Amino acid sequence: MIPLNAPNLVTLSRIILIPLLIGIYYMPWFSAETMNLAATTISLSATGSRNAISALREWMAKVGQAKSVAVAFIGKLKTVAQMVAIPLLLFHDVLLGLDCQWLGTVLINIAAVLTVISMLYYLRKALPYASVRG
Repeated sequence: MIPLNAPNLVTLSRIILIPLLIGIYYMPWFSAETMNLAATTISLSATGSRNAISALREWMAKVGQAKSVAVAFIGKLKTVAQMVAIPLLLFHDVLLGLDCQWLGTVLINIAAVLTVISMLYYLRKALPYASVRG
C-alpha cells in the first residue's frame, strides 16, 4: 500500500490529470490557445525524464550513502517554486492584481537558482565518495 503523504498525493494527482488534459486537447469547441495550453501542461506533467540530482542520489544509495543525500529542504522549496511558477507562466492575465507572467518568471528564476544550490549541496556530500579510476 502506498502511503498517502503529500509527495505521493501530488504524483497521483498528476497521473490522474493526464487523461483529463488529453481529453481537453481533443475537444472541438476549445480554441487553439486552449489546446496549446493543454499540450504544454500534458508535456510538463507526463515527462518521465530523470535529472542529474536523482541520478546522483541513486549512485550514492549504491555506495551505501543514501542518507547523506536524502532530499533536502532546498529541493522541496525548488519544487514548490517550479510548481507555482508553471501555471502562472501559462496564465496570460492579471490575477488578484498580480501580473502572473512577471510573478511566474520571478519564481522560475528562483527555482533555477535553488536548483544550482541544491546540485552544489549534493555534490559536496558525494565528493568524498568519488574516486578516479584509470
